[in-house]
Amino acid sequence: MSCLAGPFLLFNFEDAASIVHLEHHRSGVFLYDDGDVKAYKIAAAVVGRAALSPADSGTFINSLIKKLEKNP
Repeated sequence: MSCLAGPFLLFNFEDAASIVHLEHHRSGVFLYDDGDVKAYKIAAAVVGRAALSPADSGTFINSLIKKLEKNP
C-alpha cells in the first residue's frame, strides 16, 4: 500500500473496530474489512514516522514564508 495513493481518514474507536474513509471525485466509501483497515493503519504509521512534529512543521513553514518574502 503506497502512502501516496491518496488521502484517507482512519477512524479509531474505543469500543468499536477501526474504519477507513476514502473520498473520491464523485463519492466516498468506508472500509470495514480487517485487511483493508490494517493496510491503512500501516500507511498511517509510515506517514507518521516521516512527518515533522507540529513545532518543526511551524518552523519549516515560517522559514518558507521568510524566503518567499525576501524573493517574491
